[in-house]
Amino acid sequence: MGDFVAINSKSSIGHDAKIGSWTTLSSFCNVNGYAKLGEGVFFSSSAVAMPKSKIGDWAVVGANSGVVAKVSENSTVYGNPAVKM
Repeated sequence: MGDFVAINSKSSIGHDAKIGSWTTLSSFCNVNGYAKLGEGVFFSSSAVAMPKSKIGDWAVVGANSGVVAKVSENSTVYGNPAVKM
């Protein structure tokens, strides 16, 4: 886990997950095992990162979204499965 990471209430982080600096997890987020969140990622409420998913630096994941694969850096995704806006 990097520096200055904010994890809000009712959020969970699975085993061997990697979270970059300046990342924010809003309430009720779930980062499953082996997921990788880059630097400055913002997870909106109830977002989920499935096992082995990768989220690039400074990406935004919308509320109630499920990330199942890879999210490019500096992009915004939403939905289930999460797709680029």
